[in-house]
Amino acid sequence: MRILMLGWEFPPYVSGGLGRHCYELTRNLAANGVKVTFFMPKKGAHIHVPGVEIVGVSPKHHTTGRHASSKSWDIGPYPISPYALGPYMYSGPTTETHKPVSNGSGEALLETTENYPLNFFEAVQVYNKSVVREALGKKFDVIHAHDWITMPAAVELKERTGKPLIVTVHSTEYDRTANIYPMEWIVSIERKGIEKADRVIAVSKMTKDELVKKYGADDKKIRVIYNAVNPYEYKQPPQKKKEKMVLFAGRLTNQKGPVFFLRAAKEVLEHEKDPNVKFVVCGKGDLLPQLIEEAIHMGLTGKVMFTGYIPDDDLVRLYNMADVYVLPSVSEPFGITVLEAMAARTPVIISKTSGVSEVIKHCFKVDFWDTQEMANKIISILKHNSLKKCMTKNAEKEADRFDWDNVAKDTIKVYRELM
Repeated sequence: MRILMLGWEFPPYVSGGLGRHCYELTRNLAANGVKVTFFMPKKGAHIHVPGVEIVGVSPKHHTTGRHASSKSWDIGPYPISPYALGPYMYSGPTTETHKPVSNGSGEALLETTENYPLNFFEAVQVYNKSVVREALGKKFDVIHAHDWITMPAAVELKERTGKPLIVTVHSTEYDRTANIYPMEWIVSIERKGIEKADRVIAVSKMTKDELVKKYGADDKKIRVIYNAVNPYEYKQPPQKKKEKMVLFAGRLTNQKGPVFFLRAAKEVLEHEKDPNVKFVVCGKGDLLPQLIEEAIHMGLTGKVMFTGYIPDDDLVRLYNMADVYVLPSVSEPFGITVLEAMAARTPVIISKTSGVSEVIKHCFKVDFWDTQEMANKIISILKHNSLKKCMTKNAEKEADRFDWDNVAKDTIKVYRELM
């Protein structure tokens, strides 16, 4: 079985859960005997995953030749939306240094600061054209694309080769914008990709329902396959600290709800006369300046720490130091960070509008806008050690159930449906 997989990010070049998903999926597919050719933008570094062919596509315009694209995609430039590309920024490696990074399989991933030398939308357009040109020279049985960024190339490859197409939807334009001014031209690309796909993989039932209701997708061709975690990567010995810690980690965009995290922090600090707690916000995004201003205006100076981008190793350390992990997303298709925190033995509070809430029980679930209730849950965990221990023990066991090998095997079942 030969799979042509189209992606946009791959460790160490990641901006969220999509890159981690692509790495773990391809690695485990290969371990199950599937031959995967994975296309991504060329970044100047050699990335090696055993059993997976990684093809870095150069950002070059090609309009002639035997394998030239027959399409002319209108992908940009377009007016920038209010969230200023935050969910889409492709800013290079995930760490600031230039050193080999372990990918968990003993191989080294070499880092570089080389970025795609184009604006984002132009880069997407050129990438799709180049992928078609390069992919037509490969042998494959199934095309598998991830999110809207690769859909134009995937659809054209299906039309030109007759091979079946699978699209995995990790998030929609409505999710990424928190339903605030979604870009209609991106929605149209998503709609066409979902319509042309022979199968659609959704990362949660919530995402499946959205595809049916907002995109008119045929629910009979949608398969739900949840994300997973490698629990052993997140377990560390308990660490001593002077203050209790409440943690948020994610892109600082409307979708992830960081402003509700700050409001809940204010509620906690107002309720407790002498709170020995610090609120830590990890991540980068277009909302960072606004969030800092909000924190100052709320009187949270000295109690809220904005760390900016945190490398994976340091994030694991923070998970293990945290007393509570909170993800108040407005619209979260899944939420891999929740599983990571649970694997690190940290109690979690999540919004009801998250896909991960469908499959975990040992957590607190709240409405993202109900910051008072969110604060009540935080205070309960911080105050009652027996509650924290119970949540910690059960959350760890629950996280251990999620396995990337199972994700790969469920994906193989979808491939076989089309072969």
